[in-house]
Formats: sequence, structure tokens, C-alpha cells
Amino acid sequence: MDSVQRDRNLPGEENSTVKRSCENCPSFCYPHSKKGIEGWLAEDENLATDLDNERAVMDKLHERLLADGHPVRDWFYAHFHDSHTEFIGNIRFSLLGIMELKPALSFR
Repeated sequence: MDSVQRDRNLPGEENSTVKRSCENCPSFCYPHSKKGIEGWLAEDENLATDLDNERAVMDKLHERLLADGHPVRDWFYAHFHDSHTEFIGNIRFSLLGIMELKPALSFR
């Protein structure tokens, strides 16, 4: 899963907010360690590097969205089996736990 929920404005929504939904997040977001996946890391010698690379891609995506002037307000991510919300800059980064739902911030 790696999808932008809205890639262009609908008629009458010129200032629409971009919401990002994916299984991962930029490297500066929670979680900051690989605690809890040591067993998986022992099974796959490339896993730590793969995970770091995946988050580096999210860093680039974040930088690009901001550089291009997209008004990102929410970034939803999962796959960590935990729940955590933090604001970094003007963006709410929400790690969603199993079966967790969270309303998006207003478009306006």
C-alpha cells in the first residue's frame, strides 16, 4: 500500500489538503529504533538495510511534497503494530495500530 489519497483538487476545492497514506514514514518519525524486530533481523541479513532504504525513500517523498508546495496536513502510516501521533512542523504523523481508525484533519 502506497497511495496518495488525492492527487489533484476537485472543482471548487482549489486549496485542498494532501493526505498521505502508506505503510511507512520518513526516518525522523516514530519509531526511531528497530526494537522488537530483532528476530526478523537475525533471519534476514539485508532487512535492516532494506528498512533504512525504505524510510529514506519516504524522506525524499516528504521533501518533494513540501518543495512542490503541497499543503500536507496528515501522514498516516502503519505496519509497526503500535499507535503513536506526533506533530512535526505543520504535519500530523499518525502511526495507526491494528484496526485503528483516525479522522483526517479538516481540508480547510
